This record gives sequence, structure tokens and C-alpha cells, in this order.
Amino acid sequence: MLLQNDRSRPYTAKVVQDKIRNIGGIELQPHAAFSSDFGLSDYSLFRSMAKFFPGKKIESKGDVENGECGNPLRLSPGNVFGKVTERLLNAGQ
Repeated sequence: MLLQNDRSRPYTAKVVQDKIRNIGGIELQPHAAFSSDFGLSDYSLFRSMAKFFPGKKIESKGDVENGECGNPLRLSPGNVFGKVTERLLNAGQ
């Protein structure tokens, strides 16, 4: 059985962790350092978007579809998402 540490107080106490280990048959999993709702890649994506969008005004869905608002994934040359996006965009040409 796996028991994931969900940051609730009883499971973070060393005494309780030791007791659970002594019971046997239970493997303690540390709590993830990030929300399990998001993949690790989402954090880089959201950070890029947060730097890109302040002050931009998107008038319509067409602005986004036509690329008039730009591409937040092209912010830095070392950005993996930017490289992947470039390849995908160029693949159709």
C-alpha cells in the first residue's frame, strides 16, 4: 500500500512516519513539490506567459488565431517551448 504525504500534520511528524514504517507493508511517498494538477512543464509555460502578456490587449479570438498578439513561447532563445513551437510552425510549410 502507498501512502502519499499530503502535508496534513499527522503525516509530517517524524514520530508518525516512523510508526507507519514499523507497521510494515506501507510505503510512504513524499508530497510532490508541485501541484499534481499541473505537469512540470506547465510552470515554465505559465512563467513565460506571465512575462509576455502584461500590458497586451487582445481584442478578439482572431487576434490570437492570426498571431497578432505574438507568441509567449518565443520569449527566450533557450526556451524549449519556443524551439518546439518553431518546429511545429515550420513543419507545415
